[in-house]
Amino acid sequence: KIIQSGGVVTWKPSLTFLQDSVVYFWRCSPYFSDSDSLSWREHSFQYIKGKNGWAQDSYYQFKNDNYEKIIYNRPNRSFDFDTASKSLQVFNWGNPQSTSQYKDIRYLFNGIEAGQNICNGYNTPVIFVVVVDPVTLKPWETADIIGSDTVNYPAFDFGNGNNLLEPHNNNCFKYQLESNFSFMTNSIEQMDSLREMLLNKIPDGHYVMMYSGARVMWKSSNVLNTSHFGAIKSLGASDLSTLNDSIPWIFFVKKGKPSTGIEEIGDTPNDFISLNANLENSVRYGEVTTGIIGPAFEWGSLHWRFDAKEVGEKDSVEIEILTPTSKLIASFFASINDIINLASYVDAKQNPYIKLKGKITDNINYSCAFLNRWHILYDHAPEAALNPVISFLPVKQGLQEGQEISFAVAIQNISDKDMDSIRVAYWVEDELNNKHTIPYAKKDSLRVNQTLMDTLTFSSFGLGGNNILWIDVNPEDSLWQLEQYHFNNIARVGFSIGKDKINPILDVTFDGVHILDGDVVSPNPVIEIQLKDENKYLIMNSDADTANFKVFLTKPNGTTNQIFFMGNGGSPNMTYTLASAPENRFKVQYQPQSLEDGVYRLSVQARDKSNNDAGKIDYSISFEVVSKSTITHVINYPNPFSTKTRFAFTLTGSAHPDVFTIQIMTITGKILREITKDELGTLSIGRNLTDFAWDGTDEYGDPLANGVYLYRVIAKINGQSIEQRQSGADVYFTKDFGKMYLMR
Repeated sequence: KIIQSGGVVTWKPSLTFLQDSVVYFWRCSPYFSDSDSLSWREHSFQYIKGKNGWAQDSYYQFKNDNYEKIIYNRPNRSFDFDTASKSLQVFNWGNPQSTSQYKDIRYLFNGIEAGQNICNGYNTPVIFVVVVDPVTLKPWETADIIGSDTVNYPAFDFGNGNNLLEPHNNNCFKYQLESNFSFMTNSIEQMDSLREMLLNKIPDGHYVMMYSGARVMWKSSNVLNTSHFGAIKSLGASDLSTLNDSIPWIFFVKKGKPSTGIEEIGDTPNDFISLNANLENSVRYGEVTTGIIGPAFEWGSLHWRFDAKEVGEKDSVEIEILTPTSKLIASFFASINDIINLASYVDAKQNPYIKLKGKITDNINYSCAFLNRWHILYDHAPEAALNPVISFLPVKQGLQEGQEISFAVAIQNISDKDMDSIRVAYWVEDELNNKHTIPYAKKDSLRVNQTLMDTLTFSSFGLGGNNILWIDVNPEDSLWQLEQYHFNNIARVGFSIGKDKINPILDVTFDGVHILDGDVVSPNPVIEIQLKDENKYLIMNSDADTANFKVFLTKPNGTTNQIFFMGNGGSPNMTYTLASAPENRFKVQYQPQSLEDGVYRLSVQARDKSNNDAGKIDYSISFEVVSKSTITHVINYPNPFSTKTRFAFTLTGSAHPDVFTIQIMTITGKILREITKDELGTLSIGRNLTDFAWDGTDEYGDPLANGVYLYRVIAKINGQSIEQRQSGADVYFTKDFGKMYLMR
């Protein structure tokens, strides 16, 4: 007994332990503790010194094969023919109108749908024929025709219209073999083919089921004639020439025995009819099919032994070599017993995987031959496996979105064959089941017993929440290299990434100033948009991050336009500066030129890399453009004041004053203090509140007494006084003089 925590479990028997040609069974199960019940998976192998391949040599190795009409009788250690019957159910509409009614037209064997022959909208009238072999109880399949070549079932080309690449009117079943034969009733050629099939192509004793499809014109057809109706009637059916058009019809019979016939006919075209019948096999035939064998680089030899139950009796046994999809490659009669050069029949490059089928017949004693053994020797493929026992670095838990993820696992060649350069596919399945492919370079070749330490590093951007990392070594695609198994090449690792849920901060300035709604700005304002995100991992340092910004400008006439980073002529409308760590501040600059007078509205939408919006509502502000240079009355604030007061006013136009002086004087007109432009600091177009605050002192710095003082403003551009702009403060001025109150 071996107990191991996953990975590749190894066991190396001694040479004295293994005996030539002996079959050994082994099993494995997930193990948690001795008290837990075990769920065993059983396997086997046969040791033949110096040989590689596949074999079933012990009776118990055959238990998982697929059996048709043969019973794997374990208590008696025998193979017996199965005498069970098979039930048939058929359903039909005369004049189907809906998708569900079209789907109702079908037939079932033992409750399993075997054929659905009508597609929605199928308007070509047809008669369907199903032929069932009385030995195998399997329906005949249509011929597999590609161009003029018949690949499979060449004997089953009866001139019907539904061979593999002979499409129906609407191509419903163009690319699949069908267990029925359809004949168009508006084609004289196909109706003649139907007559020939019924009379001369179906052997007596075979089961025949027929039914109408898609509104057959029984009376008004200019194609169906007495010979066609007569062929159907000869099987035991009614004279269908008496039916009205589109009447649904189903018929079942064992050919050659009209008394076994069962028939269902509707009363009106809108009737839904059904038929039930039982099919009994002849209890003299059965099949056993293996699972998939391979893969092989080169097929070697095939060997088998079947033993008859009766002395002197030699049952008929045929061996078929099939593709994994059960297409026939080659067949042999069991009297040969050995095919030394299997490669002359099967090309391993085209068919690296095969299956074996044994077809056993006993027409005398109805006893199934005993399958003693069958072997296939071949040059096997290499085998790689993920082996976390050797090395495994799981994804670190507790990471935040944007951090790098590291993962590592060992890939081991556990075979005696070298492998070429290894491809590894990685992808992440996020919590919404979206697939994120991780580009990854091809790895070096993997020699016998060699281990590759595979390390992966990738960004967690876009992976906030619960995720699954998938690993697929040597993925099965067009570049896949042949390998024995693939199940041990695939792994999944769950991990969780903390989501970035904090909203970024949006800041918008006009000419370096935060404006209020309705403020005046210059005709050429420099609008700067800054988005600052606290996430130190998801840095907005890519040109693609411009997609996270949307800027809209509404003009005075009411039209709104989105401002894109690039204009139609290829010149930029807006410029930007990428963010850098750790501040993570992305800047956008927009400077419209020569805006006409009027009221505008700027709207900005912004989000960070995690798609967190800058706010629940968009940033939106209105502003006014006045191209003419004007100034409002300057008011001091606060007023009255005790310690300091500042000066507020609004400038319009695009030019700044050359001269800006505030004269403070007594009520008699004596100037006590002049505050110059240099003292006031930077003046901007629009609303101004000076950085300078007057503290109530004269030009010598001496404090003034409490009381009322007057002030006036001298503002000029190019030597000309700036025109006064009306405002709500005008009522507080007399002949451009304002009053202020000093109260200490």
